[in-house]
Amino acid sequence: MSFVQKEDEMQLLVMKDAHLQSGRSFPKVTRIAGNIIAPELDLLYISELKDEKILTAYEFKLLKSRKNATNYRRIYEGIGQAIMYFKYGIDFSHLLLGISKNAFESETFIGEMIHHVSDLMKKHFRSFGIMIWRERNPAHVETYLKPEGNFYYGFSEEYTLCRKNLLSGNFVYGKNFLDRLNKSE
Repeated sequence: MSFVQKEDEMQLLVMKDAHLQSGRSFPKVTRIAGNIIAPELDLLYISELKDEKILTAYEFKLLKSRKNATNYRRIYEGIGQAIMYFKYGIDFSHLLLGISKNAFESETFIGEMIHHVSDLMKKHFRSFGIMIWRERNPAHVETYLKPEGNFYYGFSEEYTLCRKNLLSGNFVYGKNFLDRLNKSE
């Protein structure tokens, strides 16, 4: 029995099989306006709604351990990275957790923990979402927490500048990552 071993493998499967949203997708954004960013954007979508462009980013975290403590750390690491995406002028940020076949035994614990985190985020951070992908059903992504409002980025000149650069295409992303996706089809 083969398990997904790396987050990049999971991301490729999700991008290939599960429709996240419409718009242009850019995996592995590493630079904005020539500046290296940390954390990198695992996946950026630029879409249009009426006359407005929407920036949505996804942070992928693969939970593959049978140990709840290890998965717990990975979830909170992912939340932190996904929240940091807002510093780039992103409207919506999602943590997309992948549960490997190997971590199936921990799934009840993971679900309960995500439910508690979702309750906190829903009340205090409305532009953040949490989704789950399961290796045993790779064509489906389940939404646990849906963002209910755009992040207000206008309070900072730095956020506004990053946003303008993303919208104008002034960023570097993993084109070879897309090539791997196309080759696997």
